[in-house]
Amino acid sequence: MLVKTNKVQLIPSEKLSLILDPGSKPCITFYIPKVSKTFNKQDRKNLFLAFARQAEEVLKRDYSFDFSQNLIEKLWLSNPYAELDKHQCALGFFHHSQFSGLLPLNGEIDPKVVVADSFHIKPILGWLQESPPYYLLTLSSREIRIYEGDAWDLRFVKSITDEPNEQSKKSQKVQVQEFFYRAEAEISSIVKENKRPIVIAGVDWVQSLYRKISKNPQLLTSNIRGDVRRFGLLALKEASSNALRGLFQKAKKKLFVDFESARSKGKTLSDLGEISKAAAEGRVKKILIARDQVIWGEIGKTTGDLRIHHRQMNSKDDDVLDNLAEKVMEKGGKVLCIPRRDIPDQNVAVAIIH
Repeated sequence: MLVKTNKVQLIPSEKLSLILDPGSKPCITFYIPKVSKTFNKQDRKNLFLAFARQAEEVLKRDYSFDFSQNLIEKLWLSNPYAELDKHQCALGFFHHSQFSGLLPLNGEIDPKVVVADSFHIKPILGWLQESPPYYLLTLSSREIRIYEGDAWDLRFVKSITDEPNEQSKKSQKVQVQEFFYRAEAEISSIVKENKRPIVIAGVDWVQSLYRKISKNPQLLTSNIRGDVRRFGLLALKEASSNALRGLFQKAKKKLFVDFESARSKGKTLSDLGEISKAAAEGRVKKILIARDQVIWGEIGKTTGDLRIHHRQMNSKDDDVLDNLAEKVMEKGGKVLCIPRRDIPDQNVAVAIIH
């Protein structure tokens, strides 16, 4: 369970799974765009206020006046404006009676408010899929710095250095090669436990030398080129994100291949009702979901029975595509959120089943 608090909590990456099972309802979700020249911090506060009023009106349709007002009062008691002022980036805000959480998001996000029986997570799934946990190695002739990164942050782990031997008659290339050989065992001891992709940064000849020494299959072919001493932490993080995008494209292509193979064996579904029941039964292995489509309705928690509505009828209604994503992930399946135009036959969702 999430910790009960009167203040907004920053949601760390390792706790994100808790949003999938909030443990209380109704749940309020806001998505707030980043600060820009045309959308300043005061604009964000105004949008947040408008969202809070909109959420309260939705709540009053299905809950008592006192309950609705109390839930919104708890939202304001969490002091969200203080957290809004701390961040320039886009934000996801998640609130129910026992918790208020804030999720900093990189990149662009469309403004959205949803009140439902679960948090609305579909807008952040694609962002997370494009920025999986990874390692970054910055390489120079006398130092290797190891970082650990994810969609949120880039954290320094360790520095491995080599003292120059002024008396050595060996060439610089040979000395660097020997340093990399010594460092590789230490690097492997850190990265081997997690099979995460590894991004490397450095000038071309240093990168080439390291690739000849390291046999780690997680090394990406995409890299960051240049003198690492000239990169700040933010620049390294942005460059790493660019290097990782190729992984997402490869995963998407592989899933398309897997889907066509499964379809030839009768192991795919494209009807939302059938997908919903299969998801409830834990039979969905992989699912492609349209991130740019919203379908309001309800899904039976245990049966998977699906009811679709032409609009959000009440606070129990949610985007059923969002609910399907949550359900499949809870059961251990894989979810890929992509534009509808990229989904086979332009369905809103297709699934590969066990």
